[in-house]
Amino acid sequence: MKSVRLDGYPMDLLCRVFNVSRSGFYAWQGRKPSRRAQEDAK
Repeated sequence: MKSVRLDGYPMDLLCRVFNVSRSGFYAWQGRKPSRRAQEDAK
């Protein structure tokens, strides 16, 4: 979902499409990448 451009789309619509709560989305968005994700990026 991070690859989806959020510009121009209402957050309510995006959360409904991806079946997530707004608070869950913002919590996920604010998290640091996992150790595994950091290793994979190298």
